[in-house]
Amino acid sequence: MKDNRSGQTGIAVVVTLAALFFLAILIGGCSLKTVDAGEIGVRTQFGKVTENSVEPGLHFVNPIGGRIIPYDVREQKTEIKAPTYTKDMQQADIYIVVTYALNKADVGVVHQEFGRNYADKVVLPKVIGAVKDVIGNIEASELINAREKAAKSILENATEQITVAKVPVTITSLVLANIDYSDIFEKSIEEKVIAQQNAIRAQNETRRIEEESKQTVIRAEAQAKSKLAIAEAEAKAVEIRGKALKENKDVVLLEFTSKWDGKLPATLFIGSDAKNVFDTSKFVK
Repeated sequence: MKDNRSGQTGIAVVVTLAALFFLAILIGGCSLKTVDAGEIGVRTQFGKVTENSVEPGLHFVNPIGGRIIPYDVREQKTEIKAPTYTKDMQQADIYIVVTYALNKADVGVVHQEFGRNYADKVVLPKVIGAVKDVIGNIEASELINAREKAAKSILENATEQITVAKVPVTITSLVLANIDYSDIFEKSIEEKVIAQQNAIRAQNETRRIEEESKQTVIRAEAQAKSKLAIAEAEAKAVEIRGKALKENKDVVLLEFTSKWDGKLPATLFIGSDAKNVFDTSKFVK
């Protein structure tokens, strides 16, 4: 009887040790937490933050009420649709692509104040508020050609609002991706652009015609001056020749001999009254 009791006691001890062993393994497994690369952990004990910045790696966690909550501190990119109105009361849907990141040293503050949904709770609403503030001061027609300027103003406004709200988040970039106006307004803008293009073409055509007219006048004046110069030169030549003939009668003979082809005239008129005609053809072979 004594032996049976000893055997039962031994079995009980073994079972107890086995249970404790598996319990230890279970507790030990639950007491280890991995923080991945690109993340920062927040250590808590019964919900209270005890460490703000737990670096990536394997960490021990108190199995009784202890936790390590990871936060992604890499740049996050998201697109926001912000319905708003322009200065001239045109309704527009503004699409913003914003990139932001948590400040690594202040992850604990984010966890305490805003939690893991900090972006939806505070960051993105601040950006939408900045969109409304900036776009509300720009007329719709001006906004079409001032996207970069508007995006810069929205970034500055959103950064200021986040700073005032004491959110340890940095907006690294903000792009105004698209502006969606009502169909009626977009049609009016298109018609206005077409009208402006037609006006520019008309102006260019007018300038072309004016330039061609100027060139025609310039060519006509040049031709007139050229003809006048030729006429003056010819008149001067005639004047010089007449003067030379008048002053030197031998010039007449020179002119005659320079132009004579070496043939005698077939008929000569003799006498001052040219009544006597002498036929020279019979002397010319």
